[in-house]
Amino acid sequence: MARFVAAASLVLTALSVALLVQNREVAGARDIFEPVSIVIAVCYPLVGAWAAEKGGRCRRIGPLLSVCACMSLAVLAEQYSRYEQVAGRGSLAVAGWVGWAGAWLAVPGLLLPRTLLVLLLPTGAPRSSGWRPVAVMLGVLVAVSTVATAADTATGAAHLAGSGAGAILGVPQPEGFARRLAVAVLLLGGPLALAGLIDGYRRSGPDERRSLGVCVVAGSFVVFGPVVTLPVPLWLYQAVGVAAVLAVAASIVAAASRDGFDLAPSRIDSLISAVVLHALMFAAVVATYLVVSSLVGALAAAGIVVMVAGLAWRYAARTVGAVVDRLGQGGKAYALLRELGQRLETTRPPTDALPDIAGTVASALHLPYVRVEVGHGDDITAAAEAGQVSGEPPVRIPMRYRSETVGWLSVAPARGVPLQPSVMGLLRAVADQAGVAAFAARSMKDLQRSREQLVTAREEEKARLSAHLHRDVKQDLTAVMLGMDAARNYLVAGNPDLGLKFLAEAKSCLQNARDDIRRLSRDLRPPALDELGLVGALQELARLFELAPDAPQLLVNLPDDRPQLSHALELAIYRIAQEGLCNVSDHTRAGRCELDLTVTEAFVRLTIVNDGAPWQRTAEGLGISLMRRCAEELDGEFNAGPTGQLGWLVQAKLPILRP
Repeated sequence: MARFVAAASLVLTALSVALLVQNREVAGARDIFEPVSIVIAVCYPLVGAWAAEKGGRCRRIGPLLSVCACMSLAVLAEQYSRYEQVAGRGSLAVAGWVGWAGAWLAVPGLLLPRTLLVLLLPTGAPRSSGWRPVAVMLGVLVAVSTVATAADTATGAAHLAGSGAGAILGVPQPEGFARRLAVAVLLLGGPLALAGLIDGYRRSGPDERRSLGVCVVAGSFVVFGPVVTLPVPLWLYQAVGVAAVLAVAASIVAAASRDGFDLAPSRIDSLISAVVLHALMFAAVVATYLVVSSLVGALAAAGIVVMVAGLAWRYAARTVGAVVDRLGQGGKAYALLRELGQRLETTRPPTDALPDIAGTVASALHLPYVRVEVGHGDDITAAAEAGQVSGEPPVRIPMRYRSETVGWLSVAPARGVPLQPSVMGLLRAVADQAGVAAFAARSMKDLQRSREQLVTAREEEKARLSAHLHRDVKQDLTAVMLGMDAARNYLVAGNPDLGLKFLAEAKSCLQNARDDIRRLSRDLRPPALDELGLVGALQELARLFELAPDAPQLLVNLPDDRPQLSHALELAIYRIAQEGLCNVSDHTRAGRCELDLTVTEAFVRLTIVNDGAPWQRTAEGLGISLMRRCAEELDGEFNAGPTGQLGWLVQAKLPILRP
């Protein structure tokens, strides 16, 4: 409703200005132009619509400001009455009574901003309950003054209505009691309202004083400014009046912003779009009425326009609203996509693009909160956000790269301002464009994670080697040192038999250390891979497996030719086969086992399946973890699990990267 009042006030004021220009062009037109009335008719309804819908604690002052829209009716009525008089198109009955309506409609538009509005700044209620009777009294006085003006000007309106064509008598003006009452309300009500505002300022705390201080200054300006400037030229008096009106409006906006009023541009855009929509609709109704009235008469035109507007208003509002919204968003769409493209081109590395995406979308579309996530579910590899959630739940839009969802763009609209379909379409386009950056960021994070896993695996391997050297080789060497010392002592003491015995034991320890070092070297890089290749090394591994006691029957399916694979790929396949066969031997009672190696142009797949009972484990063992790590380090896939009621399957699929 407040939006419609503001839009109607704008349209009526525009018509008034058009009539004013027309009246000034006619010689002998005795009109008086009051710019303060125009400013009140335009400014206060707009601020009232803004405050009524989004003003928080200042919401209650919105209806009072909307009442000032009556000034637009008053100005239009006055100018239309003058237009009928100067046009001289016949009887002045319409001009007389229209001018009479403008005379009493102007009273609340002039008195309220200088009395009651000052007292109720900025929240729409007195700061103290003791001032509520004063507010009621001022409201009653304004109403009485309006009624008195209507009664006082009725005689002048009747006289004008009875005049003949061509008479230029002006518009009815209040005289006598009505005029004296209006002056008394201004002279007494204004200072009284200002006193109430100052009293509220003194009673308020430090935080509230910051907002009330602006209101006190504006209130003083609007109450005493016109009085002080009475002796000055007319143009200066009018300039002070206009400045006073604007000061009150500015004080409401300033106070409301410090009270938590959301001045987000999204709200401003929404309000502007709504006002433009209602202004266009109201202008269309007025234009239709003027056209129809010239054809069928004023009364019949009013009925026709009301009936058509009632039937077609909703559909027309939806159509015009879509056009207004599309016009408002077109430039934003181009600017947003262009700025986002420039950011993505200049940002390095890809992970730094996420904050740029969030910040660009939030600033361009005036959204209070934007979050960019890369990943799925709880596995979020990267995220960036801009702003804070305003209370509305965020809307999640998928970011895709080659039909794969690589992340999410979450946006939260401003409180009470839903996302329009055009904005949602623009956000989907942005999400598709940002999908490339999200995919790059995810790939970089995956690469970083792989490097960290590689470093961890290398350090674990070093720790294992260190433990092996300390536990086995060091003990053997220590035993050799002790045996040599004992042998020397016995030889010096003349007991060669015991000396030779300790020398033999030292030699045995040296052989054990040599075997440990050889075995350790073989584990680091199996010689069979260099000597026999992957196929030959797997055949040798299968032969050694079958030599073990109680080994199951092993069926080996290997390619006939020697595949050309990288050393890292061959080593990973060999390690997985080695650990898989070791697990079959240690943890199952299989009677039959099969090892299969398949090599294609794109991948190599190793499968080990046996008919033993499945492992009864609640967690993944060390052997499976080692095999899985070998596969994942090369971006491969690994699966291990039961094949049914009996049997166990180990399968690794590793990609072949060609140079």
